[in-house]
Amino acid sequence: MQPIYLFSGRIGSGKSHLSKIIALRLGLARVGFGDVVRAEAERRGLDTLDKAVLQQLGQQLVINEPEKFCSDVLSFLPENGMSGGVIDGLRHRHIFDSLGRLFGRERLRLVFVAIDENVRRIRLAENRNWALKDMEGYDSDATEEQVATSLPGLADFTVDNSFSVEESIAALMQWASA
Repeated sequence: MQPIYLFSGRIGSGKSHLSKIIALRLGLARVGFGDVVRAEAERRGLDTLDKAVLQQLGQQLVINEPEKFCSDVLSFLPENGMSGGVIDGLRHRHIFDSLGRLFGRERLRLVFVAIDENVRRIRLAENRNWALKDMEGYDSDATEEQVATSLPGLADFTVDNSFSVEESIAALMQWASA
């Protein structure tokens, strides 16, 4: 059985970009937790472009229905993830634990995407047009605290994405093929 690669990291670390490339290189399907939240928002008739609406809905799904949320994420992968896959955007310890119960922890490969804080701020300013106050607002959220403090210690592999994407991909591919 192929592993399930989970990507976690702070906002602006490059986890989505890296997870897309890794999925392609490994020939695996990819889904993001955000994709599932947007699909659920659409099903409920909510505004899928409103970030606050999506964050609130995501929090509800994570808190009220973690096992169902994980099952919904897995339903986006072929064979419900039984043939492996890449899942982007892990942000909660108990969601990681729920996925471990569904698959067995031994199948999960948690990748934490680390990044130098100054590089992250520059990338968020350039790529998303965020001002410092925008970054500080997101960083003060309890979920971001969990990403920064609890998930790195659970990672099977940490990649420093402060430099070139090519270096990060090379390190990830070497680790995944070991």
